[in-house]
Amino acid sequence: MSCLGGGYGRAVEIAERALADGLPPIGRLGAHFVVGWAAFHGGRIDTSDEHLRRFEDLSEQQPELRIPGAISTVEVSVAGYAALIAHIRGDEDGADRAMALAESRAAVRPEPNGIHVHLHHAWLAAMRRDAARAGRHARDCLADCERFAFPMFGLHAAVLAAWSEAMRGDASAAARADEAYAAYVASGVRLWVSMYLLL
Repeated sequence: MSCLGGGYGRAVEIAERALADGLPPIGRLGAHFVVGWAAFHGGRIDTSDEHLRRFEDLSEQQPELRIPGAISTVEVSVAGYAALIAHIRGDEDGADRAMALAESRAAVRPEPNGIHVHLHHAWLAAMRRDAARAGRHARDCLADCERFAFPMFGLHAAVLAAWSEAMRGDASAAARADEAYAAYVASGVRLWVSMYLLL
């Protein structure tokens, strides 16, 4: 809950303390993900990258930790965040490779992992200022959210879809983007708030 409400530092602290206490492998896998995820949203890109890589290394060394279906969403997200980190560092080929990995992992459990793939694609495209691509993935994400009843991800996608339309010349979309952002903030979740304000 710390992460969702914007308490990224607290989430990192708890997960790092757990790692220091000698967790079993599956616990370490989860703790590395939490540190990687929370550090990214807290703007600590190097820390995020380090822990996401540790997640990947542990998963590679102990493939039995990969529970088919159950952990696939986390693996999709790890690859998606790796793509965003690569972009931030100016490695666009690395970003594309990481997104391709996210797509291949999503194939294990397309529902609801496709939602995660579309959302990471939309975020990456928005960061690249590719409004058309961001809009396509945001609309696909919205459709999947409606189909599979994932309203929170729909709030993200609605902001990105409206931003895309505004960037492509629809003046009325700016107001829709503001409304979508207000609905997102009203949910109490603080993930991606800084990016949406920047957009």
